[in-house]
Amino acid sequence: MPSMTTYSFGDVVLVSFPFTNLQTAKKRPAVVISQKTYQQNRSDVILMAVTGWMQETPLSPPAQKRLPRYARQANHMKSRT
Repeated sequence: MPSMTTYSFGDVVLVSFPFTNLQTAKKRPAVVISQKTYQQNRSDVILMAVTGWMQETPLSPPAQKRLPRYARQANHMKSRT
């Protein structure tokens, strides 16, 4: 049965994300990336985790790659929750 709560693409929600040991979890922000048409027929919502950790990868935006390494690392903030 589909969920009675409706979410829109781009909504920010708090979700309990499990740690790797699957024994504990912590509430973290996530962005809804599934469309309403997907959610109308399913009881699932597709989410993308939000993080402040910036790591250079081959898919990193060019602007991020131009920043000095110390500047990219300065964007990382520890969670206060």
